[in-house]
Amino acid sequence: MNIDELARRAGHDLRQTTPFDTDMALRELHRAAPRRRLAQIVAVCATAALVVVAAVVFSRQASRTDGVGPIKPDTPDSGVRYAASFVQPPLHVVLPSWTGHALTDQEGYAASFQEQDCAGFDGASPCPADGDLKFRLLTLRYFYPGGQRSVVQFPSYSDYVAALDALGPAGIAEVNDRSTVTVGGRRATVMAFEVLRDAPGAVSCAFPELPAESCAPLIAGRAVRMAVVDQGAEGLPPTVFYLSLNGDAPDRANRFAEFDTMLETVAFR
Repeated sequence: MNIDELARRAGHDLRQTTPFDTDMALRELHRAAPRRRLAQIVAVCATAALVVVAAVVFSRQASRTDGVGPIKPDTPDSGVRYAASFVQPPLHVVLPSWTGHALTDQEGYAASFQEQDCAGFDGASPCPADGDLKFRLLTLRYFYPGGQRSVVQFPSYSDYVAALDALGPAGIAEVNDRSTVTVGGRRATVMAFEVLRDAPGAVSCAFPELPAESCAPLIAGRAVRMAVVDQGAEGLPPTVFYLSLNGDAPDRANRFAEFDTMLETVAFR
């Protein structure tokens, strides 16, 4: 077969296939275009979803629900409404919002709220930065004054405040704020201090026969804010509100402000 024949056959093949194949190719391109657009849309949506998920995860890791970094103090509208019928006299109060998901315990005339069971004697079980908040609400019936081994029963308001004032001279705590305010229409002393040495039972004790180590303590390295409310006119022991957190907590000022806001909501019955 010579070159002219090959050329004629090639031309014949091209002439015979081009119209049909071209039309089919164009139709295939039209059919493929939506599929390509759909694939592109799916890829874009998947990428966007990954971005959203990453942003949510990051925000959850970066935000504090339990005490890391500065926070906006609670207001009465954002806290937890709480009725304490176990104290004398009973009261209503709006607690800080974090207490709504805290570990709670109520025994006798006291209730406790804590993010984690931590902060033991001699530096045992230090609290993590995101789980260091502890709060107590109680009618004070027994306690061990700082550094003493004898329990005091049914202390008066002035007795207990004097014991707290003595923490500084005893080297147990450094008191850095003290004021007289009104809580629920009654006289109260509010104090803030940093604990320097462990003091077993210095906050309160549920029963007089318990050893100091089994009672509510002051723990070295903790920052504390307390309010002691005078119930003397009712012939009752004082009511105590107690907050503690890590001494180096960056949100301490805001947590203390949150505590003071809570005091403004107290109503005795």
